[in-house]
Amino acid sequence: LTGSHYHYIASNNVKVEDSNAIYLSSYNGADSNNNIIFNNTVRCTLSSSTPSVTGLTQPSAWCYLIHTMGDNNTIMNNTILDGFVGIYAEGAYNRITGNHISGLHGAYMEGTEGNEGGETAIYSKTYSYVANNTIRNCSIHTERLAGGIQVYQNSIVIDNYVEIVNNGYAMYVTSNCTIKNNTLISLGGGI
Repeated sequence: LTGSHYHYIASNNVKVEDSNAIYLSSYNGADSNNNIIFNNTVRCTLSSSTPSVTGLTQPSAWCYLIHTMGDNNTIMNNTILDGFVGIYAEGAYNRITGNHISGLHGAYMEGTEGNEGGETAIYSKTYSYVANNTIRNCSIHTERLAGGIQVYQNSIVIDNYVEIVNNGYAMYVTSNCTIKNNTLISLGGGI
């Protein structure tokens, strides 16, 4: 969906191989603003035991499970499993709360062997509110500026649980953010 506003996307079960599961885009149109994405289960089904018809065995940078491009979107109480990116919210004033994200992994280039790690579990731009999310058993790429939670200026990040199972950062933030009451577990570093 592009240039999409005021949608209520709820209680869907979406399975993908190596593509975006729920995608509110600004490509070929305007931003997608003021949407609610609630109580969905989204999953990447690729694995070494269930490869795609093209032979892919893990997600790549094509596999953003929930991706929004716009402002004032709410992404709440979703279950997100096994992709390259969990939630990617571009734009400002987005709210990301109560989501359960697990098993992120993969390689940036499709068809690459070996688990480099996913890009991020939660990415949100400026003036974001990220709270009460649970991120477990995720592998995050260690060579790019990324983290289990990644936010930008003037964002609030509170009461999240982040567990990164490789050397990726638990959290990456820029300036003037409020970071409070989070539990961060990672071999690579906290904030």
